[in-house]
Amino acid sequence: MSGDVRSDVKVQVFSNRLKGGPGEPKRNVCGICQMQFLAEKLNYREVRGEQSIYLHLFPYSFQTRPFVSGLSRQITRIRNSDVLSGALRLKDAEEAMLKAAKTRETKLNFTTRTKENKAQPYGLSLPRYAETLGGVMTFPVNAVGENDTERFLFAMQYALLLQRHFGCKVLMSGAVTPPLDKEAFGDVYFDMAPLSGRGLIRHNDYREPRNNGNSNKNARGDDTGNLRQLWKELEYLYTIQRAVLVRNSKPLLKLVTAMADQALSVFHAAERLAEEKAGSGGDAGWVMRTIADEVRALAKSRGGYEMHELDDHLQQLAEIAWKGGLRGKTLKKNSLMAPMDEVLRKIGALGQELNDEVLRAAAAQDLYEHLTRIHDIESKRLHDACVKFVEAFFDGVFGEVYHGKLSRLLNHEKVLRSAFHFYIRQQIPRKAVTTNGKAGDNGGADEEPDDETPFQEGEDTGDLF
Repeated sequence: MSGDVRSDVKVQVFSNRLKGGPGEPKRNVCGICQMQFLAEKLNYREVRGEQSIYLHLFPYSFQTRPFVSGLSRQITRIRNSDVLSGALRLKDAEEAMLKAAKTRETKLNFTTRTKENKAQPYGLSLPRYAETLGGVMTFPVNAVGENDTERFLFAMQYALLLQRHFGCKVLMSGAVTPPLDKEAFGDVYFDMAPLSGRGLIRHNDYREPRNNGNSNKNARGDDTGNLRQLWKELEYLYTIQRAVLVRNSKPLLKLVTAMADQALSVFHAAERLAEEKAGSGGDAGWVMRTIADEVRALAKSRGGYEMHELDDHLQQLAEIAWKGGLRGKTLKKNSLMAPMDEVLRKIGALGQELNDEVLRAAAAQDLYEHLTRIHDIESKRLHDACVKFVEAFFDGVFGEVYHGKLSRLLNHEKVLRSAFHFYIRQQIPRKAVTTNGKAGDNGGADEEPDDETPFQEGEDTGDLF
């Protein structure tokens, strides 16, 4: 009956129910599951209206008695020191994730209180009775978030950090009883990844490499090193987030959602985040240069072979554009994007009357005339650079990557612009010394054109368990 379970346990959890009749419908469950639900209801404080996510921790072989006893004693100590404590929330979760991704070290600092010194409602729920902990441990997580993706990402941090910290298998699920035996999955299993998170969580079962780091396939055909790849992508994500974070911006959510679309969408999302970070009067270009390597690596990790091929061509285009001086007098976006804007305008007119050769010639000539008007100078070197850029785009990007499919390329026009903006920003050299004599990068004011270019203008529980 409803009094035996938490409010978030619905009839739909079970495969069948007893015959209908007057009164409340009854759940038809086995005796072991019934006791599990009752123990979970009595053991953990319920937050009404919240959907719990459960972390099921399985030992690779078995949990030792000293470990379980020590864990129970520490939870009892936390409970006795703060009788109103509801959950343990990670402090500086993003920093912990970034450190774990880079160094494989985990230092988990938790708190039971909010900034207003109230009981923490979110995080890893503490059991009222620590004696219930055993060989297989189940911890509910009350996740923060306005949608399923945010809540999933919140709980995912706990799953991955606890897996490394405890050295165990973790199954993350919406079910209070684990739906799989520990032999049925590798190191981490996500039973509930939302569709908008599928760009990051592309598998359910994640495994550490078993063959000296080689990512060969095991007998069941699973990739043995995909957990390491997941951690690498998370390193890129948290590095970008640290660089672009502003109040209420939610960069991690936006980047993960973009990954679910396509690899190039990562560039567009990162560009928008850089603009938010810079503000109305700031220099978004400096922010973009700071995160460009991570954005490119994240896109290539998401996009596979095709994105690697596109990366090479965009890098080539950016080098041609910068060294050939294909820009205006400033380092603003509309100035740097001039060559890409021109070829995209021309290629949109491709058809029976305007064929490939005509558009190539027109794009190169119009781009050259546009730049000569800006700089009031005519140069064979500039004209050759315009031709080279147009040829590289048509042959490389349009021909080899998009295989001449115009509709597909035009569908990616917005994200292609954002991607090229990152690549061209990376071409801008940095001054070796700033005005106060210290080495570093001080934004757009310290960025100069290359000498080879034709234009020179311009309360705490500590380390738990």
